[in-house]
Amino acid sequence: MSCYILHHYKRQKAEYKKWCFVYYENYKWNNICPYIFNKEFIHTFCKTPTIKKEEWNINFWINAEWNEEWTKIEKVLCDIVFKIKKDGIIYWERANDLRWSKAKIILWYKNSQSHQYQNHFSWYGQHILKRQQRVSLFADKKESFQPQDENWNLVDIKDLLEVRYWKNELRKLLKPKRWIWVRRIELSDKDWATLYQEIISLTNKRIFWKDLSNINPRRLTEIDY
Repeated sequence: MSCYILHHYKRQKAEYKKWCFVYYENYKWNNICPYIFNKEFIHTFCKTPTIKKEEWNINFWINAEWNEEWTKIEKVLCDIVFKIKKDGIIYWERANDLRWSKAKIILWYKNSQSHQYQNHFSWYGQHILKRQQRVSLFADKKESFQPQDENWNLVDIKDLLEVRYWKNELRKLLKPKRWIWVRRIELSDKDWATLYQEIISLTNKRIFWKDLSNINPRRLTEIDY
């Protein structure tokens, strides 16, 4: 297995029902990836060309919060634990066109009004691939989740990571280059399995697909945090 820690930008926080909160990427003029408002979490665009795609891979999506001087990592927040399900690796027939014969696998592609299409799949034209196949990864429903503590905050895994990596090395790996996070950390079998269990041990609330599947994220109201 090839499992990764994948860095992304700070997530938006929103209340999806009374006193229940969710964190997700939401750029007004961009796709939301990975996409968690669906019957399975979906990963199509961000960083897929640089990672190995294998069933049962677990990818940990994180955001590092730095101090103002960019000399110290304050927190490493994990917002998605994404385990690829069996038969959850779907290669597009044409990388830059969703209109293809096997698209029935992606059931909602025909409905251009669906929030899955508008907020995720419709953005393939913004991410043109010239030589590579495009792939969508679908997450296992039971073992993929957003980890939160008892106060509805994302779980901080900074201390867990620093046990496995020297602090200086962790800063190097997680610091952006030209304000873009392009690096990813590949984990050994032992490391990802341990990290997965440790995240679960720190987690008070696990937010699953069933909590979010009927929500259109564009209609949620952002909350500062």
